[in-house]
Amino acid sequence: MFVAKSILVALMASFGGFIVGVSLAWSGPIGSTKFIRATYVFQPSPMHWAFICSIIAVGAAIMCVPVGIMISSFGRKPIMLGMVLPSIIGWALVIGAAHLSMMYIGRLLIGMGNGGIGVAVTIYNNEVAELHMRGMLNCFFHLMLVHGILYAYILDSCQNFQAYNFACGLLPLVYAFILIWVPESPVYLVQRNRDEKAQAILQWLRGPNANIEREMMAIKNRYQPDNYSTKEELREKATRRSLMAVIGLMLFQQFTGINAYIFYMKLMFREDNYQASIELCTVIFAIAKVVAAYVNALVIQKSERKLWLFASGLVMLLASILMALHFQFLSNSDSKWLIASATLIYGAGHSLGVGPLVWVVMIEMFSDRALPICGAIVSTCSWIFALAIVVVFPFVIKSNTPALIFGVFAIFSFGGCLFAITCLPETHSKSMQKVRSSQS
Repeated sequence: MFVAKSILVALMASFGGFIVGVSLAWSGPIGSTKFIRATYVFQPSPMHWAFICSIIAVGAAIMCVPVGIMISSFGRKPIMLGMVLPSIIGWALVIGAAHLSMMYIGRLLIGMGNGGIGVAVTIYNNEVAELHMRGMLNCFFHLMLVHGILYAYILDSCQNFQAYNFACGLLPLVYAFILIWVPESPVYLVQRNRDEKAQAILQWLRGPNANIEREMMAIKNRYQPDNYSTKEELREKATRRSLMAVIGLMLFQQFTGINAYIFYMKLMFREDNYQASIELCTVIFAIAKVVAAYVNALVIQKSERKLWLFASGLVMLLASILMALHFQFLSNSDSKWLIASATLIYGAGHSLGVGPLVWVVMIEMFSDRALPICGAIVSTCSWIFALAIVVVFPFVIKSNTPALIFGVFAIFSFGGCLFAITCLPETHSKSMQKVRSSQS
């Protein structure tokens, strides 16, 4: 019963991932000419549309490091609530946009909210979870994100474009209401010398009969004044090597092309002259991601991270090769089933491993003191890598060589497999001391 409290609280905080998923998938349906004409008075060029899609990553990258700094001073819950405000303003501008500049500013603000929420929720879930539950709870943000993608794709199939925008724009308000009932992180309260409040929240999370003395003592020991400061810890070789390893993993995650699929799924099918229901294919892609994310969340506690990262990379490699072969040799044939099958395989492969596990590995490689800053730096790099893909992809897919971009995705998928096996330490069931010693 009381384990369920930790799960419930983490899910409530992770609803921010749902908002992020919706904002990423929003550009898929609304990118069609029919949608734009029905919704807005302006008609963006392909260049303008690429900027509208990609500027959300700019906003997110801008906000990650400031949130990583502020979260230690203001707390996890206030930061999550504060990041709702730019999302609300951003969606209001997107819904009522009468000019391209309003759309740009709106998407930028939504991105800023996304970046801040991602950093804050990742840290929060790690701090409210019991040790044996951390792997699963740290997958919740990605789990909610893929639900947000599915939500956006299902709404798109209804073809009511104004309702679609409003149904997306109201979600930050729902999140703000949910966060009212979320307790502050006991770790943050200990950092601020509010031990009694921290103990009360920890007791509520673990249950009235749970012995929380050992857990409270462990939290206090990690933040004793004679311990290293964050700045000193960031100078350590183990921290720097861990940071480079996780940034490398994030590079491979993004350059395997996940945001190309999420942002431009319909564009892929339209460029291929796909005749079947595009809406149905996008929904099936999202369902595959959701199912795979559930599988990952259920098995992550007992699974080696490197094995799942390697297997996930192989599945995405297969899907990317199929996509490249299709666009190179079969795009004018009747074998349209191949592109639909490949996107399904890719979506499942990503959510089975690389999607959620990069964040789990990140948390397991950094100490609690270094995590806010290092996590923010990693998140910033992730959004910058995503920006590159989102900007370039629509122009390459419309060129005479669309197979080229999927060949690049295949190369990065293969590189990610090698990187996971050769460059990453195994973090499953290992103490922080063992992980850090492997990086020293």
